[in-house]
Amino acid sequence: MGRFFWVLRNTSASLANTFTYSSPVVTVILGWVILREPITEQIVFATLILMIGVVLIVNRDKY
Repeated sequence: MGRFFWVLRNTSASLANTFTYSSPVVTVILGWVILREPITEQIVFATLILMIGVVLIVNRDKY
């Protein structure tokens, strides 16, 4: 949690929240690698939506 507050102090709130949106993606990958959890089509679709949202937030000034 400390990293989030550091990022929040040093960047904008919308950019800091991309950290929050990316956490589920990292969790899914770690679950797959460490616990051999299955990755379903629904998880892949949800991950793509999350990552597209992160890309749009990070590049909002370019669009």
